[in-house]
Amino acid sequence: MSLTIINAELVRQLLPMSDCMEVMRAAMIAASTGTIAVPPRRFMPLIDNSGSLGLMPGSSLGLNSYGAKVISLHPDNPGRSDDRQITLYNSLGMTAQDLYAARLVYDKAVAQGLGTTVDF
Repeated sequence: MSLTIINAELVRQLLPMSDCMEVMRAAMIAASTGTIAVPPRRFMPLIDNSGSLGLMPGSSLGLNSYGAKVISLHPDNPGRSDDRQITLYNSLGMTAQDLYAARLVYDKAVAQGLGTTVDF
């Protein structure tokens, strides 16, 4: 079995803005037509109550793919001074968008023989 590692530089190379906009369009259409499943986010408090672990799963019929975004939330992070301060920026957004963009980048990388393959 192998894993293909694709770094940020390669993502920028393989996902120009025009392709990214088309992928976001396709992801939103899939979300609104029901060909992608994006269940509610699940959060679990950490054992010491210092934060939470979040899981955002998704799956797609059209891509024959599934994935999950895992996040951590630490309200006591020194970068925050108030519980009402929330980071609004995210790399893409909902899991559907991440899944579509990741699949496009992965398919392009494999087709072009790019990325680093690790056998395990």
